[in-house]
Amino acid sequence: MRQRILKRMNKIHMLAFMFCLVFGCSQKNQPPASPRKIFGAFGWKLGLIAPAECKLDTNLSFILETTNYPPFEYVGFSTLDDGRIYLIWAGNTSLDIEEKEVLLSALKDKYGDITPAHSGENGTYAIEDGYATITINYNQRDNYSNYAYILYSDNKLAQLHHSKVEAAEATKDNAERNRISTNL
Repeated sequence: MRQRILKRMNKIHMLAFMFCLVFGCSQKNQPPASPRKIFGAFGWKLGLIAPAECKLDTNLSFILETTNYPPFEYVGFSTLDDGRIYLIWAGNTSLDIEEKEVLLSALKDKYGDITPAHSGENGTYAIEDGYATITINYNQRDNYSNYAYILYSDNKLAQLHHSKVEAAEATKDNAERNRISTNL
């Protein structure tokens, strides 16, 4: 179960980054004059150092399987190398359509407008305050198997994280290319 969650979270990280680029970089979504609305979730704050009692895995992430935050089955966060939290997330592997609507309604009441990125029963929704983004993804695989996750992402820190990841991957690719070319 933990490996499956980690694999899914790696995909989610990339989706969150792409979503931040699309919604966070447009002119209309520049930091507003109004105060920041999105600070964190589940007791963790975006941009702050991760609590010492939370043991990070090799991906600098922390996962907690829990029933303390209904409707979610697991919650967690991901950090930069310096320990600052750039992404807080939660997921549920069996959220039904009614629960999804309740979740979206509660988020709208707390944060304001929700922007749908896809229509239909499967979809991605976003809440943006100019500093951070909340992304909600719901996917109905069949009549009995649904999953949902929510991401709270600090736009600047997420962009910094993904820039570092891309630079590391480019360095690794160049080293591999050099190794192969010397053997030709």
